[in-house]
Amino acid sequence: MAKTKTKFVCQNCGYTTAKWMGRCPECGTWDSLAEELETPASGPQQSFLMPKEAPKPKTLDKVMLTEVERLKTGINEFDRVLGGGLVPGSLVLLGGDPGIGKSTMLLDAGIRFSAGGIKVLYVSGEESEAQTAMRARRLGKPGTALLVMTATDLDAVLLQAKEVQPQILVIDSIQTMYNPELQTAAGSVGQANVLLSCCVLPKQPALPLLLSGTLPRTAILPGRAFWNIWLTLCCSLKATGHIPSAFCAR
Repeated sequence: MAKTKTKFVCQNCGYTTAKWMGRCPECGTWDSLAEELETPASGPQQSFLMPKEAPKPKTLDKVMLTEVERLKTGINEFDRVLGGGLVPGSLVLLGGDPGIGKSTMLLDAGIRFSAGGIKVLYVSGEESEAQTAMRARRLGKPGTALLVMTATDLDAVLLQAKEVQPQILVIDSIQTMYNPELQTAAGSVGQANVLLSCCVLPKQPALPLLLSGTLPRTAILPGRAFWNIWLTLCCSLKATGHIPSAFCAR
């Protein structure tokens, strides 16, 4: 029987070491190394959403230029932070304290997108489909065109995304997504890496991905520095004085 090997991965920057250390030597964060089981390499992973295509080099004059059409959410402040709307192929993370309104805003945006004829798949790992429907009713919007599902198994989410072929994929939240093949906690750097490799690489066709993640005052989002490498935009939703919530883009 093969011996089980473990490694310690920094949940802030992704640094890996064979032994536990109190402080990550890469990013300097204290008590951020978590033990994970090593999984044997299985070769390049095929994306669940896009066909595998071999890249071929070309000269700049043969590169096809297309006018990028931004997808507007209809939420003025959100669209302003997005630079006028959601760009195809972008990866946007909406973070903030628990209960500040991340799920409500993403659901509202999903309903607005779908009402405009854009196919949206809204996946919740925190609430049941009935709870999501109740939230939509509190917003005063039936959401008859929005596709919703409750799941935490990443494979199940990607399988349904492959079948329905949405134009926008919304996941609420990244900390609930879990690949059972990896013996690591949901929301860890290892799980985030699988999510990115399946959904983001390669980016053909360009599928916008909207994610939410909890950013408690006393902690950091697991792997925040790691995620910043891939993120198109990281938005923090904060309560400020007389304004119930405000955006802060990073």
